[in-house]
Amino acid sequence: LMIFDNSDNPDLDLWKFFPVCSHGNIFIRSQNKACIKYAPENFYRVEEMSNEESFSVLLKASHRFHLSEAEHAAARELIRELSHLALAIVQAGGYLNHHQHVKFCQYLESFKQDKSRYLRKISVRFR
Repeated sequence: LMIFDNSDNPDLDLWKFFPVCSHGNIFIRSQNKACIKYAPENFYRVEEMSNEESFSVLLKASHRFHLSEAEHAAARELIRELSHLALAIVQAGGYLNHHQHVKFCQYLESFKQDKSRYLRKISVRFR
């Protein structure tokens, strides 16, 4: 099994990394649609999570299941702000789980004030 993750650079030639053999599997994860050329008959498009899926992931990651109306609305707005991106939602939920005193409303307000700082933290963590 060979895995190429975040293969989004259109200038990267993955062919040169493929082993010359007739067994095994190669998994390529990319937002670059041009990567379909590597396996035009064997690709799977992953759709954006729905509102409900995103909300469920956030609640599970944050370990918060009984929300006030205001917190419920803030959680819904947060998943929209995070563009339903699973990694970003899990990171936000993990932070909120670790910092139980921080409310969704507070996290959302802080996130809106400095999106770039929050998103930079996520990307640095997973390099």
